[in-house]
Amino acid sequence: MAAVTCSAGVLPAQSPAFTLPMPTGRDVIGTTQFVIDAASARPLVVTAWYPAIRRAATTPTAPYLREEAALRTMAAWGQNPGPMLLRNATVVTHSHLDAPLARGKLPVVVFSHGYLDQPSSYTALMHDLASHG
Repeated sequence: MAAVTCSAGVLPAQSPAFTLPMPTGRDVIGTTQFVIDAASARPLVVTAWYPAIRRAATTPTAPYLREEAALRTMAAWGQNPGPMLLRNATVVTHSHLDAPLARGKLPVVVFSHGYLDQPSSYTALMHDLASHG
C-alpha cells in the first residue's frame, strides 16, 4: 500500500515574474485611479483602463496590485499580506500608469468587481477590453 502526501507550497518571493496575457486589440492601454466624493464616509475609488496614445507604450507599466484595500481584505481573512504582495509585485501588466488618453469617441464600460474582490483581479480582462478601444 502506498501513501501519497500532497502539500500546498507558497511561491517564493523571488519567483520569476508572471506576465498577464497579451491583449488581443491594437490599442496601447493606459490606466489611472481617482476618488469620487473623497470627503464622504464612503468614497468611491475608480480604477480606469482606457486606450492611450501610441507613444505611451514607451513609459513604464502600471503595477498589478494597487489597492490599499487589498491589504486590509487579506488581513481580515487572516492572511499575511506580505508574501502575497511580494508575489504580486512581480506580475507584469500591459497598461501604462496615467498615460494620455487617445483622441476620439470612446465607449465606456462600467464594471463592478464584486463583493470582497479587487479590481486588479480583472486586470487581464480590462486590458483586453481597453485594447479594442
